[in-house]
Amino acid sequence: WTAATNAKGGINGRRVILKTCDDREDRSRALECARRLIEQDKVFAMVATNTRAFGGAAQYINDKGVPVIGIPITNSFYRYQHLWSGYPSGYVKDNKTVGYKGKLMSLSGGYRWYKRTLGISKAAVFAYDIDESKQAGDFIAKGLELEGFQVTSYAVSFAAPSFDQAVADMQNKGTQIVFDAMDDGANRKLCDSMARRKFSVKAKVSTIVSMGDSVGNDYNDTCRNSVYITGESMPYSATSIPAIAEFRTAFAKYQPGQEFHQLALEAWAQAGLVADAVRAMGPAPTRKGLEDYFRGLRNYTGGGIMAGLEYVPIDYSKPTNEDCFGISRWLDSKGGWVQATNKFPFCYPDAYQYGTPALEQGN
Repeated sequence: WTAATNAKGGINGRRVILKTCDDREDRSRALECARRLIEQDKVFAMVATNTRAFGGAAQYINDKGVPVIGIPITNSFYRYQHLWSGYPSGYVKDNKTVGYKGKLMSLSGGYRWYKRTLGISKAAVFAYDIDESKQAGDFIAKGLELEGFQVTSYAVSFAAPSFDQAVADMQNKGTQIVFDAMDDGANRKLCDSMARRKFSVKAKVSTIVSMGDSVGNDYNDTCRNSVYITGESMPYSATSIPAIAEFRTAFAKYQPGQEFHQLALEAWAQAGLVADAVRAMGPAPTRKGLEDYFRGLRNYTGGGIMAGLEYVPIDYSKPTNEDCFGISRWLDSKGGWVQATNKFPFCYPDAYQYGTPALEQGN
């Protein structure tokens, strides 16, 4: 994105400089990275942040007033005012309490879509035995239960994931759909275990971390054509959308040999949002102006990439709220990822909402 933007003259005639720091998924190193980027490199903002260790730096970054937009792997994005989630949550943040009255809230519409579309009711949920994964797994299980699924949850060792026993149990229970809160490597191991037992499901639903070209190369026949992803963006294969076609052209030019991945497309969209805000400010952009642009933003799609980013408060005292999303799936017959919902975004106006206690306060 940086190279493509500078090739077009930058933003308001100013060249973009990209500074990076690898925290190696270590909270202490994340803080070191933040200090270097802010104090030494003088970054204007942090874009497309996506790290499990980010909680180690979040309070420092927030205290410095540096805007961050990224993927909310840690609960820091639901607590600190200068952290803007790429998947907006609608919390009124006070820098003290995570979420809504100390709970993280979610909506059940995506699970309803699978139940109604595929005609299924028996689900399994896999999560690692680490806090971020367990929290996500608990969210998934609760949403499924609210939509009438019979749910079995499985805990997986992060250090040495193994699936054979769980797959045998799913086979005995007649499981029809599998959800997970794990990384792509564990998903491939799960699929390999399913293949060994000749067990398949109607849908193998993963997170965006698995939404890349590697599914076509690395997933076996038992799983590959049943892989679904619930998200908030159009698949990177949707080249009929000019913004996605532009992304693919730039990605192929500046990242030759790299596989396409949905996280890269969403990073492109997040960078584009920051660029649009800076353009709107003219020759003298400020961090405050950037956040003023975010605040109150409605239905930002990045040219049709996203379902519609909105940074507006949500009334979580209501028992239901509108849930809008997109679901993609892999199909060999279509050459890769396709949109599974009949429109994008797909919305249920009355999805159930639910909360779970936050596992950490982002510090």
